[in-house]
Amino acid sequence: GMDDLAALFAASGVGEPTFEAMSSFAAGWAEKSFAPIAELQCEDPLTGLVTVAYLRTRLAQLYRGSAAGSCLVVAEPAEWAEELAERLATALNLATALRRAFPGDETLTLLAPTRVGVLARSDERLPDKVARLRASEILYGRRPRVRVRPLPRAYGQALALVRTLSLDA
Repeated sequence: GMDDLAALFAASGVGEPTFEAMSSFAAGWAEKSFAPIAELQCEDPLTGLVTVAYLRTRLAQLYRGSAAGSCLVVAEPAEWAEELAERLATALNLATALRRAFPGDETLTLLAPTRVGVLARSDERLPDKVARLRASEILYGRRPRVRVRPLPRAYGQALALVRTLSLDA
């Protein structure tokens, strides 16, 4: 991959790859290389939140009964962090904020590298939990962007929603 990057720079006539280009390439390669390992487990090893695969299983269980009265609360940074260290810190801080805001039996999940979610009941306590999550500091005084998504009527639509939310944040 590094040879290909060097060849791309040489072919475009800009000379040698910069340190920033090599660093970004290496960080991206490392992030994507370990992604399949996380798919084999029920929990993300970094954040301790459940994986998207587990969330799909939990949704299947829920839709066998009734998904009415349930929602998916999604939190992510309002701004993309450029540095790998900042993205990792953001993911850890989002996971901590999610646990603090939703300390009960909800399903807490890592949807994307810097996007978390919780499968929760839409009850009278939900607004307070969402407010607590919105008030959380995730990095350098920044607060997360939080959305509450009611679950669709059909299981297939819920899977499509999760697939969309699982795209890299």
